[in-house]
Amino acid sequence: MPYKDEAFDFVYQRFVLMNTNPNDHEKIINEIMRVTKDSAILLEYDWHDLQSYENPEIIEDYKI
Repeated sequence: MPYKDEAFDFVYQRFVLMNTNPNDHEKIINEIMRVTKDSAILLEYDWHDLQSYENPEIIEDYKI
């Protein structure tokens, strides 16, 4: 990101990691932590929670 280190008092991101390559997650989190001074909130959703051995098709209703 084109920001200086500790440029923000607070960083909030929502659903970024779930839409990016898992191989990039460490880089993304490190960058978020680099630009924040004090606090960061990362809100994600784990789609694996919707999977079920008894009803494996249930997640299909939520896929885009």
